[in-house]
Amino acid sequence: MTSIHVTNYGCSANLSEAEAIKGILKKEGHSLENAKDSGVVILNVCTVKGDHQALRAIRQSRQENSKAKMVITGCVTRNLREAIQKKYPEASITNNNNLQMIKETVQKIISGEKVLHITGEKKEKANLPRIRTNPIISIIPISNGCLSTCSYCSTKQVKGALKSYPLTTIKKEFEESIREGCKEFWLTSQDNGCWGYDVEMNPAILLKEASSYEGDYRIRYGMTSPQHFMKNKEELLQVFHNEKIYKFLHLPVQSGSNKVLKDMKREYTSEEYEQLISDIKKEHPDITITTDIIVGYPAETEKDFEETIRLLKVTKPHITNISRFARREETTSSRYKLLPTEVVQDRSRQLSQLCDSITQEYMKESIGKKQKVLANNHLVKGTTQTRSNNYTSIVIPEELPLGTFYTVQVTGVGRKYCVGRRM
Repeated sequence: MTSIHVTNYGCSANLSEAEAIKGILKKEGHSLENAKDSGVVILNVCTVKGDHQALRAIRQSRQENSKAKMVITGCVTRNLREAIQKKYPEASITNNNNLQMIKETVQKIISGEKVLHITGEKKEKANLPRIRTNPIISIIPISNGCLSTCSYCSTKQVKGALKSYPLTTIKKEFEESIREGCKEFWLTSQDNGCWGYDVEMNPAILLKEASSYEGDYRIRYGMTSPQHFMKNKEELLQVFHNEKIYKFLHLPVQSGSNKVLKDMKREYTSEEYEQLISDIKKEHPDITITTDIIVGYPAETEKDFEETIRLLKVTKPHITNISRFARREETTSSRYKLLPTEVVQDRSRQLSQLCDSITQEYMKESIGKKQKVLANNHLVKGTTQTRSNNYTSIVIPEELPLGTFYTVQVTGVGRKYCVGRRM
């Protein structure tokens, strides 16, 4: 059979799809090789920050292996598709709605055909063969698409409207993962907060079921838009008391300005977000909150930026992902005039300094504390990354077996992680 190399870019949902692509192709008998030796290269691309990153990845892949047949999949927007066809006319393209068709796509290009398979049909991406990136981490897709219409987002154009996967389907993959020895479970989608809305269910029901199995394991509840968490706040706050669920929430606010939030079509106000974070921390004082900020949105004035600074100082998110606004074709915000580059750079620098200081303050609070942790990765030789019950990364200077729980004491901090020793 043919040697194939799969490279993934982007979020945990994309990583889950790359694992499935590898699993499907391995089951068909193909070998999975490094990029330079492969006859076929599959790039699972991400365009959440614009098409330029995907095009850069394709160019680099072509430089590494110019003879391989190429398949582009993932979040392929119409504009990206047109750019690929212009710059790399030999490349085949299939969007991520056609994940199960990857074996047929590979068979066709091996026989000399070029494939352009772009459809809006959505098939479930759960319970597919997988080759896991990390043997103890099961990444479980729970839905496709979302309910939002954010003015800057191109992902909705690719993924479309929400399609929640049935609870029985998700439970089946969960149970299979437990049998295979997984200890950490990532529930993933474009927006976990709206799972079940199209089938008269909600995420709290899913989390109750997922945390009901015997054994010691942990669940990471992925990104959720604030307005969806608000709808089920009381139920979710209660289910988060279960020890098997990491006390970790990713609630992207994007801006602290109500004017900008309205222009972004984010469906909540700065005040509502501030109250939500207050309620969450009151119920779960040790919880880790992660948020996202888009800096330099075209409608953002200096006053708007100052309101974002104010909100961050009040809510103190433990980790903040900062992205400079990137124009995405066919979105509402793509019609706006961009802010001067030097303005965006200066605001980004100010945000980074503030958010880094908040993160450091939060990390230092853990020094001296004893924590129960799960060893979940070997990122650097001679060390083990572990995760505490609130998903804080605590690095131990030993290579420990993955999937094992330990008690550790935090002895120091890095930029966005803690350092500890085993008790």
